[in-house]
Amino acid sequence: MQTFTIGVSRTWWTRLVGRNPLVRRGDRIEAWATAVAVLIIAIATPMVGAIGTSVHGARTQLHAEEAKSRFQVVATAMNDATVVTLSTHVEFKVRAIWNAAGLVHDEIIEWPGEARSGERTAIWVDDQGDRARPPSPPSTLPVTIRASNSQP
Repeated sequence: MQTFTIGVSRTWWTRLVGRNPLVRRGDRIEAWATAVAVLIIAIATPMVGAIGTSVHGARTQLHAEEAKSRFQVVATAMNDATVVTLSTHVEFKVRAIWNAAGLVHDEIIEWPGEARSGERTAIWVDDQGDRARPPSPPSTLPVTIRASNSQP
């Protein structure tokens, strides 16, 4: 009959600090490696959490500033679109004007489709009225959980 006992005498801790001459050197090394790994995890976990919180805060601030400084205006095509064929896709370039930041801007821009003179489309601009990429989509913004009892 085999017996199985659970207790303090059979743990890795006893192999680490115990004086039993029957414990092999490899078992002691394994116990030390386990103890070091547990210590590293205990020390590293709060550090990794702090770094993650810092990155999250910086990204949140970046997205908020980006959303504040970019907005849409209506651009009017001044001529028909020119088709530019690239190896992976087709672009439509057109000379367009728009009013932003108190100035009239006149540039050749990429149009969302084939354009005719006089057509209008919404474009994203920055605070100076220059073309800009759209702000990051809300799906990349961090989720905020509100602790509130009121219904939206």
